[in-house]
Amino acid sequence: RTKKITRVIFSILGFVLVLQVGLMLISAFQRLSLYEAAYGFTTQRTTTHIFMIWLAVLLAAAVLMEFFNRFRRLALVLFLVFFGFTITINLINMDRFIAARNIEHAIAGNPLDVEYLVWQLSDDGTPALFEYWQNPNTPHAIKDALYATLACKYSKRGENEYYNRDTWIEWHAADARAVRLYEQHKDALQAYPFVIDFSDEFFPGPREEQIMTNIKNYSIIVDDQKIWCKADYPQAP
Repeated sequence: RTKKITRVIFSILGFVLVLQVGLMLISAFQRLSLYEAAYGFTTQRTTTHIFMIWLAVLLAAAVLMEFFNRFRRLALVLFLVFFGFTITINLINMDRFIAARNIEHAIAGNPLDVEYLVWQLSDDGTPALFEYWQNPNTPHAIKDALYATLACKYSKRGENEYYNRDTWIEWHAADARAVRLYEQHKDALQAYPFVIDFSDEFFPGPREEQIMTNIKNYSIIVDDQKIWCKADYPQAP
C-alpha cells in the first residue's frame, strides 16, 4: 500500500511538473508569435516554432505514458518525436513559407525586411518573390521593393560559385527553378536603376607594396535603407 501511495504522489508531482513546463512553452510560443507579428519570420524563428509544437507533443505523450504506466516506451516516443520534427523541417518549403508570410506581413502595413530577403533567403523562396512581384493585387510599394530585391539577388548570382554548377552532381531543383525565373525576367532585372558609388581599398601588391583599387559598388534603396548588392573590382593590369 505504501508503494502504491508513493507511486500516486510521484505521478501527481510529475503531472504538475509537466503542466508547469507546458505553461512556459505556451508563454514562449505566444511571445515568439508576437515577435513575428512585429518583425516578420526568419529561419530561426520558424524552426523554433516547429520545435515548440513537437515539444508539446512530447510533453503530452509523457503524460499519457505516466497515466497508463507505459514509460518503458519512452525511447520509441523520443525517436518518433525526433523523426517527426526532422521530417517536418524537410517537408516544409521553409524559405518559400517565410517569403510569402513576410510579404503578406508587409502588405498588411508592416515594414518589409528586404535585407533578409536579399542575403538570407535561399532559392527555395525565389518563386514566391516572383509570384508576388507579378501579382496585380500586390500594392505598388511592395512591388517596387520586390523588384529591387530580385534585381539585387540576380546581380550577385554570377559572383558566387554556388550558382555556377556544371555537373549533374551539383544540380539542385530550387536552383534550377530560380535560374528559369531569372532568365525569363533578366531584361527587366538588368534594367533596374542601381545606386552606384565608388570606394577605394588597398590590396597587397608585389614586393609588399600597397595597391589602391577603385571599386564600383551596386546598391538598392528601399524605405530609405541602403542595401549593398555587389561590387565590381577593376581587372589587374
